Amino acid sequence: MEVQSKYERVRLDFDKYINVIVRYYDVTREQVLKSNQESCVDARYCLVYLLCDKYTDYELSKGCALSKSCVNKIRNKFKDKLCLNSFKLDFLEIKRLIEAV
Repeated sequence: MEVQSKYERVRLDFDKYINVIVRYYDVTREQVLKSNQESCVDARYCLVYLLCDKYTDYELSKGCALSKSCVNKIRNKFKDKLCLNSFKLDFLEIKRLIEAV
């Protein structure tokens, strides 16, 4: 049995989640991580928040190529973002799609 480091597990989950998210929003991985376009920011919020239930901010920053402060900001502001109905619907659909994978 092969032992994986926690960062390899983060990377595997990251790949699984981001593949669903880029298809849903029709953007690239790079756009999700770097662009300030609204759909890319929404995608980034979904990605980080779904992963933050499993991993610490530090683990996510190492595994997802985002700064720890960026991960922390998303985690802290997610509930405010969820108040927007269009984002909430997108988030719930992405969560459903990821659970189906």
